[in-house]
Amino acid sequence: MSLLHWEVGISSRVWLTLLAAAVLAGCGGTVEKQSTDVPAVPGDSRSADATDTGLDRQDVADLDSGTPGQDTVDSDAAGPDAVDLDASAPEVTNDADSSSSDLADGAVEPVAPGTLLWRYEHKLTVDYGPAIDSVGNLYFQGNTTVATDPDGPTLISLTPDGELRWGVRNVPGSVPAPPVTIAGKMLVVPATRSDTEELLGRVSLYSLEGDPLGQLDTDGPMGDGAAWTAQGLVVAPARSVFAFDGEVPAWDKPFALIGKGLTGTNVAVSPQGILYVGCRGEDKNLYAINQADGAELWRRNTGDVYLSPLAVDFEGNVYAVDFGGLLSVVAPGGGELWTAKVGDGSGIALGGDGTVYLSTAVGYIEGTLLALRKGADGKAELVWERWLQHQGINTPALSDGGTVYLGDNCRRFLAVDAATGDELWSFIPPEIDPAEDICAGGWSSATIGPDGTVYASTSHPGFLHAFAGDGTGLAQDSPWPMDFHDAAHTGSLEQ
Repeated sequence: MSLLHWEVGISSRVWLTLLAAAVLAGCGGTVEKQSTDVPAVPGDSRSADATDTGLDRQDVADLDSGTPGQDTVDSDAAGPDAVDLDASAPEVTNDADSSSSDLADGAVEPVAPGTLLWRYEHKLTVDYGPAIDSVGNLYFQGNTTVATDPDGPTLISLTPDGELRWGVRNVPGSVPAPPVTIAGKMLVVPATRSDTEELLGRVSLYSLEGDPLGQLDTDGPMGDGAAWTAQGLVVAPARSVFAFDGEVPAWDKPFALIGKGLTGTNVAVSPQGILYVGCRGEDKNLYAINQADGAELWRRNTGDVYLSPLAVDFEGNVYAVDFGGLLSVVAPGGGELWTAKVGDGSGIALGGDGTVYLSTAVGYIEGTLLALRKGADGKAELVWERWLQHQGINTPALSDGGTVYLGDNCRRFLAVDAATGDELWSFIPPEIDPAEDICAGGWSSATIGPDGTVYASTSHPGFLHAFAGDGTGLAQDSPWPMDFHDAAHTGSLEQ
């Protein structure tokens, strides 16, 4: 039976997103590293049937100086403290044999896909894959767990080999901690402040070396990341939608939502520069916003709130899954193109051939990974579905070699063939007995590096893992191959 017609329960990721508006966690944590030699598990037979991120964008200014839709379309001042990290942190060793082999052609022996290259123990709760700069350095933030130092770093940068570059204590974060965005030569780090009675947001700005550059306050909790547009604007979703040009507001006032609404998704930027955001609370609309002045272009209400990350294709069509499990594909003018009932769904990765990849929850335990597309009759057509042992609800990542990577909400990270859904390999952390149904706190979404390395975190315990992928970076023919579009997490397809 196709999951396109199933209703399902609340996933842990959605529960955390809802909880972000009311429950906050402190930040901190010590930094440890640990390596392990754990082979991936070969794929089973249970299937149901970018490139470099150094984007060519202008530098941010110096901080010192279809058919009609279902609904009518309506036209603290101190910077964060740097943490004094122990320079003699434990050394990370590669688990794969990375030394050059004496092959006949003198080439380095290839590493098998699914090989664990290294892992870094951060002990944080991390829901999103790391951002990657043009030379391969990694940046991520998370919230503390019971095992972390309350004064430790919550924003961490690693080298491509998993060595610690620096770590700082960012402002207390929400649940989940939003991803980091690389905006040219600057890091944009949203978080929710828990040091105030009212839930307020803050966007902290850092250099790529971890130096604080400034802070921008918003009016509410921030569960998802910022976007960075080709015009050099930082767009931050909170209780309202803010746009900043450096430390100066780009609009006279932020884009206000209806009543006690809250943004529930990332801001996705179309090739034409239109800003899209989905909302929750009293406001259940999907909005299109003019980037130039913050004016509303249109809104769409499907009857439920939006919590899963948005995606946009080359034509400027927006893909959104509401909390009722309806996937809507909406044209740039606001008209509905097609829909599919997918259940409790994740964010979306788009294939170059129009295939939509997303993961789901089925009840409170199991889940699926789906591939679907618009059929010849204009309705949704299921390409394949793969059952997961545990819920998905993490956005898949699509490689140029045709591999989809996904971690579930419990313990298993896997790679599947994008064309067939056949499992290629999977991995369970070594501290988890595969024979026992015990979770590792769930996986973050994944990031694919330009060299094909795949990065994803677990939260309990907190490790960032680096896997050998299929040897290719993000799918080059895809308009939106992963969470927040690219490995820099710009959230923007603007040209």
